[in-house]
Amino acid sequence: MTRSPMTLILFCVMSSLISCSFPDEKITENTKNDACRQDLLGALSAFSSDLGLPIQISPKDATVIFDHGEVSKSYGRDGYKYTVTFGLETKEDGCNLVFYKKEKVGPGHESTTKSDFGSVLLTACGCENRD
Repeated sequence: MTRSPMTLILFCVMSSLISCSFPDEKITENTKNDACRQDLLGALSAFSSDLGLPIQISPKDATVIFDHGEVSKSYGRDGYKYTVTFGLETKEDGCNLVFYKKEKVGPGHESTTKSDFGSVLLTACGCENRD
């Protein structure tokens, strides 16, 4: 049995969609405290410095993550507006803040990419499924 190229492409796209999971968790109520808040801000700072993301980090970012399980940050570079999104996910080592989405908008260009661009272990925070 031979498959057409379109069938193979469709199979690959569907396989990648099924195999990819994106962060969809929240901070547990018993760890919504100052230690977890500092852990979240430290993780965002690590992404900023290690990946060269010129994002402005504020104490409000931890509150947004406490309330919504994720935070998006925007910045401009080379005439484009970038928005990066970080969410919570439990991995083998525990609760992690995951950089999972990049959006790029500019003259004649608009794209969104979702992937696991990196994660930082949160030692003072617990994660659980969002309801």
